[in-house]
Amino acid sequence: MKVRITLFLMLLGILILPSCLPEFNLEGEDLEDWEPNFAIPLLNTNLTLQDALDNFETGGLVTTNSDNLISVVYRGSRFSIFGGSFFNLPDFQVPFLDTIQDIPVPLPSPTEFKNITLKSGVYTYGATSLETQTLNVTVTIPDLTSSGSAFVRQYLIPASDGVTPVQFTDTISLAEFNLSFEGGDFRVEYSATRADGQSVLLPNSYFEMYDLEYSYIDGYFGNQTIGLPAGSNTIDLFKNWQQGNIVFEEPKFTFNFRNSYGCPIRVNVDSLSVATNFNGTVELQSPNIDNGIDLNFPSLAQIGGISTTSLTLNAGNSNINDLLSNIPFEFYYDLEGAVNPDGNPAIQNFLTDSSKLEVDVDMELPMYASIGEFTLKDTFEFDFSEYQDLERITFKLITDNGFPFDVGMQVYFLNDQNEMLDSLFTTNVPVLGAATIDGAGDVTSSVETTIEETFDNMRFSNLTANSKRIVLIGSLQTADGGTTPVKIYSDHNVSIKLGALGGI
Repeated sequence: MKVRITLFLMLLGILILPSCLPEFNLEGEDLEDWEPNFAIPLLNTNLTLQDALDNFETGGLVTTNSDNLISVVYRGSRFSIFGGSFFNLPDFQVPFLDTIQDIPVPLPSPTEFKNITLKSGVYTYGATSLETQTLNVTVTIPDLTSSGSAFVRQYLIPASDGVTPVQFTDTISLAEFNLSFEGGDFRVEYSATRADGQSVLLPNSYFEMYDLEYSYIDGYFGNQTIGLPAGSNTIDLFKNWQQGNIVFEEPKFTFNFRNSYGCPIRVNVDSLSVATNFNGTVELQSPNIDNGIDLNFPSLAQIGGISTTSLTLNAGNSNINDLLSNIPFEFYYDLEGAVNPDGNPAIQNFLTDSSKLEVDVDMELPMYASIGEFTLKDTFEFDFSEYQDLERITFKLITDNGFPFDVGMQVYFLNDQNEMLDSLFTTNVPVLGAATIDGAGDVTSSVETTIEETFDNMRFSNLTANSKRIVLIGSLQTADGGTTPVKIYSDHNVSIKLGALGGI
């Protein structure tokens, strides 16, 4: 479920902006004991946190565990490195200097490929002949096979007049051919026979392979570097933060790797940091990443399979608590991969053109935290002019709060110049008193709160004539001055009844 995590602000906003939420019951049957001149039932609803989350969007992913404890997960941009782009096979040309020759493997050291299955490529044979008889030429490449049979091509090169050399070429596709370098070299053979049966040499002949693309390679790939893209993600849980602190009990960074390369890969964390409101950029530090992360990889018997590796950094093995206490608003990471980091050629490597390395970097914030005067601020457009016929108004709010924290709130009314005209409450007061909790931070019972605020004719006419927007400032605090951690579950709910009493 995708939701916008101004999570705490959402709890405040539903008190003043019921129009943001769908399908409310506006009958207001519980307001019948009021005795106003003019009564306007505005809101009568029971809202669970899950209901509210369904109407908001975020850059984070909201999840729940088996107990319905809410977690917010921020995931860096997922990226994949595919095997088809890992190596570029070189073009190469082999002159026929002898009828049988073993040539070095045309690959850069220390790469030691043993078997390559080609999905495309071109083979070309070329020769120049001054022989005055037709030549029957057979080229054999034992290390180039198709369906288990060695590559064999026969050619008839026309006779020359003895003065002007004959130019001959032949080209075929190498798709589905296999190259073997098991012996550490590459054998090629040819024979050339004249029409009278005499064998001759063709010193001006050659073959070449080019535009080679593979579907499979094994051997030893040597030390290679994989460039992994840097990534980032905005932590919008704190986007409206103004002041205060929050301490998460079980935060964590998790690296999740899915690897189908058949070779050792070590991922080095060049940088993992957050930009914070308190202390600039703070590095996430842990001995668990100082020497890199060695990834699991499939064996030769598991070609096409995927091996997974996960590493979690938490409060016990990193400085993540210090990092989050500085109120982060964005996290960054920069990774680099090293193939065969220990340089062990005894480990057989392989890859296919569909092999890939996928990386997720997640920051997970389970909603189990202590909150101290955590203050948020947001601004909304709101025009009171349609209520100009009212002379005075009293707002009455009755809440039955099942959330385990106090919510303080103030609303300021601004004109079109952003100048403050008035405030909803004469003082900051708890609008929702915290539900009671047990020693584990779980809610045991909800708490009811009632509050009224009256606008006389002068105050209200000022709003209807001039107010264009409102600024909502809300604060949250858990028990014992914000030092007691609480748990927030998806089935936590609040009953809200809001009415307006007016006179005309």
